[in-house]
Amino acid sequence: MPPSYPPDSPILQNFSFDYNVGSQTDAMLPGLESRPIIDYFRYSHNQPYSFFHEETFRRKVANGTMLDNLLQAVIASSLRFSTDPYFEDNLFFTNKRKVTADIFANNSWRILSSRFVDGDDDCNVGVVQAVTLLAIYEFVEGRQRKAWVKIGIAAKFAQDLRLMFEPASSLAFSEQEESRRAFWSIYLLDKLMTCGRARPPVFTDGNVLVQIPCTEIAFLQNQWEETDEVEAYLTNRVPQCSEPSPVSRVIIISAILSRCSQYAIQARRNSHALPPWDVSSQYASINSSLIYLESHVNWHQPVREITSSFKNAMDPGLSSVEQVVVSQALHHLCYCILNHYFLLRQMMSDTTTRLPVSFVTNALQSGLYHAKEFNRVLKSALEAGCKTVSSFLSYACLFCATIHAVYRHSDNRAVRDQVFKDLKFALSFLQRQARYWPNSATMILQLDDFCQHALVYKPLIDDSYEGINISAVDTNRIYTLIDYSILSSRKDIAIWTSNSPEDPLWLSKITEAC
Repeated sequence: MPPSYPPDSPILQNFSFDYNVGSQTDAMLPGLESRPIIDYFRYSHNQPYSFFHEETFRRKVANGTMLDNLLQAVIASSLRFSTDPYFEDNLFFTNKRKVTADIFANNSWRILSSRFVDGDDDCNVGVVQAVTLLAIYEFVEGRQRKAWVKIGIAAKFAQDLRLMFEPASSLAFSEQEESRRAFWSIYLLDKLMTCGRARPPVFTDGNVLVQIPCTEIAFLQNQWEETDEVEAYLTNRVPQCSEPSPVSRVIIISAILSRCSQYAIQARRNSHALPPWDVSSQYASINSSLIYLESHVNWHQPVREITSSFKNAMDPGLSSVEQVVVSQALHHLCYCILNHYFLLRQMMSDTTTRLPVSFVTNALQSGLYHAKEFNRVLKSALEAGCKTVSSFLSYACLFCATIHAVYRHSDNRAVRDQVFKDLKFALSFLQRQARYWPNSATMILQLDDFCQHALVYKPLIDDSYEGINISAVDTNRIYTLIDYSILSSRKDIAIWTSNSPEDPLWLSKITEAC
């Protein structure tokens, strides 16, 4: 029997749940699924994961050939953004939105596991899409173990289907590109999940031989478009005239972001063998990749200008703009990770030579600058009417806020005033995100705690200071705050739901702690 659910739900009243092995949910009445699908393509598609060719997806739903498990995974993913009056004015994780979404997610997984994990049914691209969607769903819900299991299964299914290689040329272009994007979505999730300690990636870039996605317009119009491999951008061997599509920018910068995390946060063996100012160090190599990519991408193009350039009838939702915003945000996050006052000190802790003050000064200034620029990108996107609801942006925003919080204690009055504004924006953005993403609520609580202890880290932003003398408790606090997986744990969600008044003074209370 399926779990209990609100009987007045207009969606559930017309949806047949069947957990039998090999069954299909074929009792959905025509048109009833249209609203969650509309919401999915409006809010989730290309935010930043790009799974589907929309026209093909809608056609399969209309003619009844859509995989039941995939459709239910899509509905589960879309309900947090639902415009259905039944869910109006409700936070996702405190009420019937969550109950309803959990039912669809759980049913999708039961079908998938019975047929493809425990059963003998042949896997296909739709299965990879569904499992990846469910992995994302579990992760932001704070169910880490379930999320990691699904990420691993999706990755292995993708490898089994050889999705990291070019699809068969005999397939229709939309099928080829959807196959590529199914792989790149699990690849993107894999790279973003490395933002934490002991989180190595599954995919090695050298083994990925499928080309990066084409432009959204070419995809929608079923037009072939040749692109490069992601490793070409990471090894500085792309033709100068080549400019990656918006979705490809997200993929490429996520690969560099993963390198930043593995170097600075995970501190893998021998990664700090050379000091960061050494031209042969990983720090220098990653910076080189970031600068090289800047020769192909204008990271500083204003969002309103981007909006104008992409505005056309073929992309009415401006999903390409949303992807550019995410890629710009991740670009700044890369620099923040490389030049974070705490992580930077860790990189330099093994050196036996005197720290070059000019390097430390420039690195700290770079970290602060890019944290401010990250906020500028988000502000501009919101002012331009972008939805900007990607769940990973919450983590990125919090990471930058750990820089703002410590600089609230700077000896420079102008710096203190600016970061106070940036910190207030970060808190308001996280509060906005928390309406959709439970892990964003956890991040607010963690930032609240960090602000109350930020003064402890002030010596680390002094370029003449050569130590890293902070306690184990303070070290663990900051590692917790920059670990995406820990931040997405479930333990603090209940605290948020009972201590989050609508009064905007609640935000002021946190910023005053700094």
